[in-house]
Amino acid sequence: MPLGILYEESDADSLVQWEPSRFDGAICNMAFMDIPDLQATCLGIAHILRPGGWFVFTIMHPCFQTPDSEWVRGATVDTGRLVRAYFDEGQWMSRHGAGMRSRVGAIHRTLSTYFNVLSRCGLILDAVREPQLARESRDDAPAYDAVPAILAARYFKPHDGT
Repeated sequence: MPLGILYEESDADSLVQWEPSRFDGAICNMAFMDIPDLQATCLGIAHILRPGGWFVFTIMHPCFQTPDSEWVRGATVDTGRLVRAYFDEGQWMSRHGAGMRSRVGAIHRTLSTYFNVLSRCGLILDAVREPQLARESRDDAPAYDAVPAILAARYFKPHDGT
């Protein structure tokens, strides 16, 4: 246990089997959109966090990564993002390109689904960020100058249990 940090691994939707209030924090980096049972996962996160504990997640921004979105091509480069089917929640596979979503798919949810499920599970929204990609990443997809690719959010478990 280097630095006194305990790392644990488990299926995200089965965290309620662990003892309650076990962790100061939890992170779900670029995987929330791949977990089928969001409700069970969020209940488990709330279960394992100590009062005052934090939860951070990052996902592909659901407003711009939808079951039917695509790059709009100019003469030589991508110039924009066409977004359709934002409200069509569920499993999807990208039809475009050879990227990861073409190979493994994702589960699309609206922003309100993510935020409301976490709130119903007793967690409080603390901060939301929509970081702009680094310049070298945007060179491959210049339309990301205009829209965020990633959404990050931080929640906390209140001390009084509400």
